[in-house]
Amino acid sequence: MTSALQCVEDPAFKYRALEVAQVTAGTPPKFARKTVIVNSKPRIVSGLRDADPYFASVCDGFEGDFALFCERYVGDDYVCLDIGANIGITSMILSDYSPSGRVIAVEPNADVSRALQQNIAANGLNNVTALRTAIGDSKGTARFNANSAFGHISESGVEVPLTTLGDLVTELALPRVDFVKIDVEGYEPVILRDAIEVLNAQGALVYLEFNSWCLIALSKTNPSEFLDWIFDKFEFVFVVRHGEDVLLERLPRSGVRGFLYNNLLNCHCLNDLVVTNDGRRLEHSLAFADKRFLAVQSARDALAAERDALTAERSALIAERDAWAGERSALITERDALAAERSVLIAERDASAAERSALITERDASAAERSALITERDASAAERHTLITERDALMAERSVLVAERDQAIREHEALRSSTCWRVTAPLRRAVSAVRRPGL
Repeated sequence: MTSALQCVEDPAFKYRALEVAQVTAGTPPKFARKTVIVNSKPRIVSGLRDADPYFASVCDGFEGDFALFCERYVGDDYVCLDIGANIGITSMILSDYSPSGRVIAVEPNADVSRALQQNIAANGLNNVTALRTAIGDSKGTARFNANSAFGHISESGVEVPLTTLGDLVTELALPRVDFVKIDVEGYEPVILRDAIEVLNAQGALVYLEFNSWCLIALSKTNPSEFLDWIFDKFEFVFVVRHGEDVLLERLPRSGVRGFLYNNLLNCHCLNDLVVTNDGRRLEHSLAFADKRFLAVQSARDALAAERDALTAERSALIAERDAWAGERSALITERDALAAERSVLIAERDASAAERSALITERDASAAERSALITERDASAAERHTLITERDALMAERSVLVAERDQAIREHEALRSSTCWRVTAPLRRAVSAVRRPGL
């Protein structure tokens, strides 16, 4: 349920050591707090500190697949053991789905256990009991490497109480054990081997982390041998498929090598397994069935309402279609009228085009005629200019002749007025008389 890559020493060990020293001296640690949505409910969650990797990873919808598993397979009255409860997120979820049952949240880390108790109280988890102890194959004490969510039994570290799952059941006088969640950083084989008789006697459903890296590095367990032991002891073995529609996938014994290959190469060494010898535990709980029935009934009612709405919408659409059909008929009639009008307009256009062609021809003829008239006008203008020139010359010549005539008249008048003219008058008359007969 946690990444194998996170199973390392805490880089903030000095800070944690200071907290432990404060606790030892009687000063309780100050926990970081935040509100997140867990199993669709707002929860007040305390953790070691804001920078703690596990606490920082807790967010809305945290452990959603585990909640889905509990919804399907945890009964209302189940007695549940949450071994490796950490700060209590999975215990909160178990509490929701076993409201008339009981949840025992087991966490050996002193500081984490205090945060767990604080979370139980802050969220009103009345059916959850927190125990600060490690679970193993003997009673006494053990060394524990306190590393937040990734603490584990080790050869060194702080000393913590140690008990077995069977002794725990006896000491708490539990009527039975229905469900066990185990997430103890590679120490799962030790707990299961010791508790197998108790689990089989109860037909318990077990949800465990299978972390190859932690098994090898922390408990010196061969993952393949551990899987063989699981198949020897449990009839039903399932892999939890996180984020998929099929939550549990049956793992056959023949598929062990493929599972290990996928675990090591594709899943970062980390899978969750569900095992039991009581197949009835894998049937959906009555609460889940009731909830599913109500959900299906609600969905059916919603679909019926949707159907009625769609029927009404269909009737409205049919009415709208009929209205559109009437409008379409009117539009078709209007289209036909417009088509007839268009034909008339085309005929008018063609007539106008013919008339235009005639007018263009006439215009071209008029233009040619105008050009001829302009040419003729220009010729007439030139001729007029010539005549005007000639007229001006004749008028100038006439002026000269008039001047000469006037001069001659004056001279004639002067002559006739002269004494010589009067003296010679008889002679002129005689000459005229002599000339007339012979003429």
